[in-house]
Amino acid sequence: MQSFSIDESDVETTRKSTYSVSKKLFWPVVLLSAAIFIVLLVLTIYFGVNQKSKNEVENGLTILSTTTTVSSPTTTTTTTISPLPPVQRIPTNLQQLFYHLTITPDLIDESFTGTTYTIHIDYEGDIIRDLNGLYISDYVDINGQDGIFMASQMEPTYARGVFPCVDEPARKAIFIINIIHDSSYAVWSNGEIDRTETLSDGRILTHFTPTLNMSTFLLAFIMAPKSDFACRPNLLINSKNITSRICGRADILSQLAYADEVAYKVLEFFNTYFDIDYPLPKIEHFAVPDFGGGAMENYGKHKISLNEMNFNS
Repeated sequence: MQSFSIDESDVETTRKSTYSVSKKLFWPVVLLSAAIFIVLLVLTIYFGVNQKSKNEVENGLTILSTTTTVSSPTTTTTTTISPLPPVQRIPTNLQQLFYHLTITPDLIDESFTGTTYTIHIDYEGDIIRDLNGLYISDYVDINGQDGIFMASQMEPTYARGVFPCVDEPARKAIFIINIIHDSSYAVWSNGEIDRTETLSDGRILTHFTPTLNMSTFLLAFIMAPKSDFACRPNLLINSKNITSRICGRADILSQLAYADEVAYKVLEFFNTYFDIDYPLPKIEHFAVPDFGGGAMENYGKHKISLNEMNFNS
């Protein structure tokens, strides 16, 4: 299991100590209605204690965030800069929120060293419409009717608005994604779908395979109606057992054939030319109807604006 260490800038203690976060578990539960869009989520962090000490230490794990609401019994403090600095080109840095998780008893005690601990956080946040973080947007289906889909754009610092995390590129973790959704919707993420479960209320719980050890801005989620979104047939690089596929609106999949061919050939060429295998079992290019970034290199799940992929010969 891969892990990363949080240094003194990420861990606040009255005396020096170091924790190692080894895995994060992120469960979004998406509720879609005509007027209100709220996402209910669960975050679980597993970590171990590296340092032995008999001193009494109050340990705080500080996690950066901006818009998420933590409903667990934790203390939230706000730090503001006053007076405001003269440089106004980075206004999002003028106010930061810190979640201080005080752990009792003292985990540095010798009897606790070597044990794996779990931090479980229940929280909620809004699904927004400004094409950043976790957002919803509109598309027009084959019958000319408006539809709604959900997508994500975490780069550069929007992951912290989706779930509590150390939202810095150097801080990496393995993510296990599980999404609960209506049975009429399909979901996509960085990993392949591992399995699905039908819940008692008829909704579907989709489990994805774990990601590689990666930064938060590389996470990707898409949820869209099954009736309007699908993928072209898989193309397999047999020598490497890597699947390449193109996904998007079902009514224009034929217009994505050229992008499908190019994506497959380019991946095969790079694998051979550089003699470095693509590290994931699949690479998926999703033609997003409304995407502000043009394209985004999410691990295993590339999101590309539909206008950049659509080609009708």
